[in-house]
Amino acid sequence: MRNAVISLLVALCGCAVARAQNPLDDVYNWREPKVTDDPSAAKKWPPYYKPTPMLPEHQVKYANGWCAVRSTLNFRATPTYTIEPDEIIDPNKLPETKFTGKVVATRPGQLLVRNEAKELFEVTIHPDPQLSHVTLLGAAKPEVLKSGMFVRFSGKVDQHGEAREVEELELLPQCTEAPTSTVRVDERQVFVARFANRKGDQLSLRIKSDSIPRLAVKLPDAERIGLRASDYLLASEGDEVILKGRLYHPDTDKPAGDEIFATDVKIKLAKPVANVIKGRRKT
Repeated sequence: MRNAVISLLVALCGCAVARAQNPLDDVYNWREPKVTDDPSAAKKWPPYYKPTPMLPEHQVKYANGWCAVRSTLNFRATPTYTIEPDEIIDPNKLPETKFTGKVVATRPGQLLVRNEAKELFEVTIHPDPQLSHVTLLGAAKPEVLKSGMFVRFSGKVDQHGEAREVEELELLPQCTEAPTSTVRVDERQVFVARFANRKGDQLSLRIKSDSIPRLAVKLPDAERIGLRASDYLLASEGDEVILKGRLYHPDTDKPAGDEIFATDVKIKLAKPVANVIKGRRKT
């Protein structure tokens, strides 16, 4: 019977209980599951296995589609949790919810959020942005800029690459856009460029234009630059969050209350970030 139930879970998850796919080979080294780029693939949350005694870090990995769970103390052992059919949840069928609240804490795969009624929610975030779309807005100190990072701004550039009337300059840590390749001299346009170096409030940026490969940009604000990211781990306690997702109400009472499978998360940082490193924020 137990083997039959395990086979059912594997079929529902769509992945094999194989050591090569198990993120808990090293429980202290989070590795996100692969996401598909196939536009024809259905974008749905995987089945979610949620027994009461499961460790929190294991719950997150199950919610993100992993099938195998191994003991924290003996992570090479066989799965340590009994799998029951009535403990398999389909997040796609859960009721929708939305609210505004404050971030309490973060960890890979999850946010702990308190709504305006002071209720706590565990928010599970899938690594595939088509399932959990995250937008983080705020500010960063100029010191965070490192060679190769992307910035975006609106402005005019002359034939020598000198920018003027610069507006809306933002750091894009998770940028997927290509650098600007065409410059319309003395016309306002939006530029995406790679950061090269900084001297005081003067930035040197690289773009893919053959005629003007470098831009000289003066920071509109010497103390901060805008920040637009998708890394929710840059958030910290007290940051505002606007949340949409699917609400799951467990049968047991827990300090964190109900759980939400996030579909859209908007975070507004309360303080400028002093260091942009995935999984860490310094202020």
